[in-house]
Amino acid sequence: MARSNDGGGATSGANPTSSRVAYLRQHYSDKGFSGGATNLLLSSWRQKSAQSYDSLCKRWISWCSERHSDPVSGPIEDFVNFLAELHYQGYQYRSLCAYRSAIASMHSPIDGFSVGQHPLVSRLLKGAFQLNPPLPRYSSTWDVNFVLTHLNSHRLDANLTLRQLTLRTVMLMALTRPSRSVDLSNLDLTGFRNTPEGSVFVPRALTKQSRPGREIKEFFFPKFQENSKLCPVHSLNLYIDKTRLLREEKTRLFISLIKPHNPVTSCTIARWLKQVMTAAGIDTSIFKAHSVRSASTSAASTAGVTTEDILNAADWSTESSFSRFYYKPVRNPVFASAILKATNNTIDM
Repeated sequence: MARSNDGGGATSGANPTSSRVAYLRQHYSDKGFSGGATNLLLSSWRQKSAQSYDSLCKRWISWCSERHSDPVSGPIEDFVNFLAELHYQGYQYRSLCAYRSAIASMHSPIDGFSVGQHPLVSRLLKGAFQLNPPLPRYSSTWDVNFVLTHLNSHRLDANLTLRQLTLRTVMLMALTRPSRSVDLSNLDLTGFRNTPEGSVFVPRALTKQSRPGREIKEFFFPKFQENSKLCPVHSLNLYIDKTRLLREEKTRLFISLIKPHNPVTSCTIARWLKQVMTAAGIDTSIFKAHSVRSASTSAASTAGVTTEDILNAADWSTESSFSRFYYKPVRNPVFASAILKATNNTIDM
C-alpha cells in the first residue's frame, strides 16, 4: 500500500502512468466533488502553467511510483527527498522552485501548509540557494538604438515583402508596448480600432497579469509622427492591409508567412523578434526575445520616463516588478573613461 501523510492509501483509480490531471480528477472525485466542480477547479490554472506543471509532474509521479508512494497525498519526507535528489543531480535553484510549484499544484496540504510553503521545503530550498546561488541571465541589456537604426535604414512602403513587414511590425509593437510574445500572438482584429492617438486592441485572451478584481487593460500603440519608419501604427496598418486577403476569416492579428497563413504561436513571435535583433547586431546567444521588454523599459527609464508611466505601459502593478526583473542598464563606459582621461591628463602634465 502506498504511504500517505493522513494514513490513507494511494489515490484510487490512478496508475503510475497517469498524468497530473488524471491524479487530480481522481483525487477530487474521491473527495466527493462533482464533474462540473472538478472541471472548474482544473481550469484555475492558465494553459501555459498547466502544460508546464504537467510536464514537471511526470518525473514526480514516476519517482513516487518507484517508491510506492502517493504523489497527491504522500508524506513531506518524500517531497523533500525528491527535491534533494534533483539538487545533487545538478538541477539549479530555479529548476527546484519550478518543481516545487508544479508538485504543490497537485499535492494535498501537509501540517496545515501547502507543500510548496512547508517549513522543511523552504529550509531545503534555502540550503540549495546557499550552496549554488542562481546567477542572472544578464545584468545589462542591449541598446534599442541598434534595432531602431536597423529598422530606420530600410524603406517602409507597400512593396515590402510579407516577411519584412511582419518582422518590422512585431518589433515596433514589442518595443512601444512592452509585452510578452504570447500577448502579441493573442492580439485579435475583432478588438482593434484606430484612434487619433494611435491603435488600440481590446484583449480577447487573458494575460499573465489578469486576475479576478483587476481591470483588463487595452493594448495601446501610439503614433510616432516624427518618423513614419519607426511608427508602430503606420507599420501595423500596412500589415493589416497586406494580410487582408491572406487571412480570409482568421481574426488573430499575426499570421504565418506561409500558406495556409494560420495564426502564429508565441514561439513564432519570439523567433521573429530574435531575427530582427540578430539583423541589428544584437548577440542573441545571450539576449533572447524576452529581453525586448527589459531593453525598451530600461531605455525609457534612462530617457527620463517616470516609473509610473513605465508601469502603465507594461501593465505592471508594482515598481518592484520593473526594478527587480526588467531594469537592466546598458553598459556605459562614461565613468571609467572620465577617470582614465583625468588621470592621463595629470600624467601628461
